[in-house]
Amino acid sequence: MHLALWSDSLTLICGHIYKPGWVAVALFMFFAGLGAARSKSDSSSFRVLVLGLLALLALGLGLGLHTKSQELILLLAPWVEAQGQITVMILACAATALPGLLTGMALSSAVFSGKASAAQSLFSVIVGAACGLAALGMFLVPRLGVSGSIVAASALLVLAGACAALSRSPAAPNQSSEKPQPDLPRHVAAPTWGVLGGGLAGSALFCGAILIVTRLAAFFLANRVAHGYCLVAALFLGLALGGFAVHFLYRHGTSRPRLLLGGLLVLGALGLVGGLQATRWWIDHQTVPNGPILGIAPQGLGESLFWSWLILLPLSLPMGALFTVLSRSRAFLAKQGQAVRLIPLFLGTGAAAGVIWVGFFGLKDIGSMASASVLALLCLALAVALLLDDFQASDKGVRTGLLILAGVTLYLIIPQAHPQTIMAGHEPLFRMEDRHGSFFAAMTPPPLERIMAVKDRELLMPPLTRQEYTRSQQMAGHLGVLYRTEATRALVVGSGNLVAAGVLARYPRIVEVQVRETWPAMLEGLEVLGPPAHFTGSEDTISLEVDLPLRALATSTQAYDIVVLAVPDPQTPEAASLFCLESMALARQTLSDQGVLIVRANGPALRQILAAVRQTFTHVVLYQDLSGYLVAASEHELAIEPLQVKWAASAPELAVLLERAALTPDALPNFLAQSALTPEDLPESITESVLPATLDRPNVAFSNNVYPQ
Repeated sequence: MHLALWSDSLTLICGHIYKPGWVAVALFMFFAGLGAARSKSDSSSFRVLVLGLLALLALGLGLGLHTKSQELILLLAPWVEAQGQITVMILACAATALPGLLTGMALSSAVFSGKASAAQSLFSVIVGAACGLAALGMFLVPRLGVSGSIVAASALLVLAGACAALSRSPAAPNQSSEKPQPDLPRHVAAPTWGVLGGGLAGSALFCGAILIVTRLAAFFLANRVAHGYCLVAALFLGLALGGFAVHFLYRHGTSRPRLLLGGLLVLGALGLVGGLQATRWWIDHQTVPNGPILGIAPQGLGESLFWSWLILLPLSLPMGALFTVLSRSRAFLAKQGQAVRLIPLFLGTGAAAGVIWVGFFGLKDIGSMASASVLALLCLALAVALLLDDFQASDKGVRTGLLILAGVTLYLIIPQAHPQTIMAGHEPLFRMEDRHGSFFAAMTPPPLERIMAVKDRELLMPPLTRQEYTRSQQMAGHLGVLYRTEATRALVVGSGNLVAAGVLARYPRIVEVQVRETWPAMLEGLEVLGPPAHFTGSEDTISLEVDLPLRALATSTQAYDIVVLAVPDPQTPEAASLFCLESMALARQTLSDQGVLIVRANGPALRQILAAVRQTFTHVVLYQDLSGYLVAASEHELAIEPLQVKWAASAPELAVLLERAALTPDALPNFLAQSALTPEDLPESITESVLPATLDRPNVAFSNNVYPQ
């Protein structure tokens, strides 16, 4: 229970950090490197602090990036109301502040023993306060809002990093006063190789850690407690082994810093390649969706053990190496010379640059997969140059081993350079390029046989079976008829694969279904991504055109009984306009007197969509589905007869049920989750602090980023 609550709190805190949070994490990484470079004693407590806190940040960052944190707020809201705010406040604060309190206790002990400063102890207290403030803002202080909570928590986090970095620890006893001579490459000046090598290594190590954690960590903590324990054990053991590797490099590189830096560069490249390999394994072996929060998770404990110990443990070694280098003190590096003493600062600066790169820029023209490959290649190139320079007999074995590891890493990079190579061995379905970008779809080989799509070299959706892919659109059509059984005309915006339209057209009363698809590529791939044969309605009933979503509503000349907005996520400015306040007003004008609006509300813009619908319509009901959420809205009361929830296990069974439904709508399986969240079930705090998107302030969600423009 505690582990699950901790993971949920981390998701809420780190899932909304957006750009202020990226800046905060970047500054913290810089301060961590600065503090390690300035420290005058080999403080084990400071090392533990940096290791634990950065691992916590990376874990929370991964959870936030690859979970639907907006939906988690909606999911937890009824539980918060039922448990009472005081109970939730105690649990949330305890769960989120516990890491900070534990490190604070360790540092306080170190202060009394003369091994750490009071400012370092204050560091952990401030971090705990930041976590607690963020938890309070997410759960209990709606007036502060998500953005305000995260900005305040981020500011405290930066303040904590500054306290730790600028503090002065007691000097280590018996410290040598000799001025060592730095060991420099023969052809490169010290500042050049230090900044370039340290920056590249720091960026690679941190970005590799993000790739690894985001692909693996989020899938465990939201499933079962046993899965979480597997994850945590493997993660921290990998961190410890990574730290041991760095100690080994330090011991063999006491007078040769290029050996140390070359090893760090190889570890950084290995971390990036490991993240890419984890991505490929994730795509090939993921299971079917098991819930609306994380979407995909291992089914059994055996898979968790495999993921943790065979995938996560070795891939967390580079992350442990980075954290350990950042926590090394100046006393330990004093014998290495000025250039080596500044390596932690260079690493921290590079990690900060990597965070900013991931959060703000990336190489969007070539995609994140290829971007990581380019960074890994740069690391390997510099590492080989440093390791080949001036071989010494005493360290020839270590250098040779690192060069072999670099060669293996290079071999692993080659097939990862382009994201579409993930599809290697998969049956190509179709590809198309237009003004919206490139679109590529493929079918995974048997026995999985799942459809996956790549848009602009980013994974557009998780690999799903045809039935899973179309389920949400099926439900959108069914839900409209459930509320308006006398409907005769329907308008579907999006869903150009005709899944929703095919469901609507099967009802005998509906004589016209107009579909306005926003993306021409969908029409090109209609045979691939279209509905199964038993979904397709009469050709005389369905009309399909390509049009902009807003214009499809604004130019409507007749009233519709059902309007379905079936665009899954506002990934382009044109699609984002469909979820604005003005679009909801147009949809209300398009409806007949008894009409109903159905909106697919998934992704990071969920709360803004819900806020826009609530401000426009009198009656709103939110349905939770395995694929996300559906919003039903109308000017009249929304009430349907209680229906038996029945899930179709196979396509033939589904066809039989649909045939029965066409004759007797009361027997229709609605494919909805067992609970509908009515306005009374949803606390006002979910949307009262959220401004709905407007045409001059749209909310655009990119496929590889969840940050609003």
